[in-house]
Parts: sequence; C-alpha cells; structure tokens
Amino acid sequence: RCVQETALDEPAIVKRYRTLPEKLDPKSQITFAFGGDVGNSLEAYQITSHLTKFQPQLIIIGGDIAYDNALCSCVIAWDLLMRRLEDINDQLGLLIPWILTVGNHDIGLNSISRRIFEPEEKMIPYFQMFPQHFAKIVINNQTYKVQATPQ
Repeated sequence: RCVQETALDEPAIVKRYRTLPEKLDPKSQITFAFGGDVGNSLEAYQITSHLTKFQPQLIIIGGDIAYDNALCSCVIAWDLLMRRLEDINDQLGLLIPWILTVGNHDIGLNSISRRIFEPEEKMIPYFQMFPQHFAKIVINNQTYKVQATPQ
C-alpha cells in the first residue's frame, strides 16, 4: 500500500502494489512486458493499451523511451509517457514496477548527430526525471559512467 499526498481538502490517494514472492515455485509464472522505442505515436498508444490484458507484474523498456531527444522543450513527451504508464497502473489496480534503460534518443544522439555526449550533462530530461539512476554509455569503445549526485 502506498499513500500519495494531495491538497489539504482532498482525500489521500491510496495505491496498491504486489511484490514478487521471495521464493518462486517452479510451477509459477512471472508475466512481464518488454519493449523499446516507445515514444508517443498512435501505434505506441495502441500497443501499450493491450498490456493490461496480460496483467504484467513488471514492465521493461529498453531505451528510446519518450523520444524527447534530450530537448528540455520536449519534456511533455515524458509527461505523456508517464500518464500512459499511470493509466496502465490504474487499469490493473496496482502499481507495476518498471525497469528503464536509456537510449540514444533519450540523450540526444542519433546516426547523423555530431554531438558528443558529455557525462557531466545534468539537464538531460531523462536524468531529471530519474535522478536516482546512473548510466553506463559506450561511445567509440570509450566508456562513460554518469551517476546522479545528491541534491
């Protein structure tokens, strides 16, 4: 059970979540949804609208999550994605954990970009939305580790 604070004159919002069992029975199943290149297209909405039929216990998104291309002016792409994931939680009646990995379109790199990603960049919306994460990025066989710093 998770309680979300609201305005003083509104009742608290109570959300529920289910944890996976500590020890899995070999006969039991874990249902998860896995995908990437999500974005906010009509097709993306149609695909994610079907997720609730499978009642996933976990959602994994493997990069290119919101297609904001690291532009702060496109942060609405994240708002739309988060609203869609909240809708999935509401339809299932549970908070579903997500595992997100950063993709090139989340940090503003593409095949024709001459931009060099600098690990010190803190204003990339992905790192603003999820400051608890770190990323390991490999460019031209050089590894960069980006970790959020406490505020």
